[in-house]
Amino acid sequence: MSLFTTIFLTFLFLALSLIKNMHLKRTIEILILILAWLFWNHTVFVDRESSWSTYTFREEVLYTFSNSILPVLVLSIVTIFALNYISKSHEPK
Repeated sequence: MSLFTTIFLTFLFLALSLIKNMHLKRTIEILILILAWLFWNHTVFVDRESSWSTYTFREEVLYTFSNSILPVLVLSIVTIFALNYISKSHEPK
């Protein structure tokens, strides 16, 4: 699953590199990463916890979102700063 997601995200980000508007491009990239992180966290929760209990899908999503919001926000902020630093350091002078 991780290998498939990595390959999929790689091709998706390569396709996004064709977008010229940097703000739109960064926004789409961050939203995709947030959704991927939430999806991975939900998958782990379902595999490790939810399969042993009687959670509804809504409860799974709410639990995953409530426990993932802080790490996802921190990783998103770090990613935004890293992408901005990388893009500025590779700009032609």
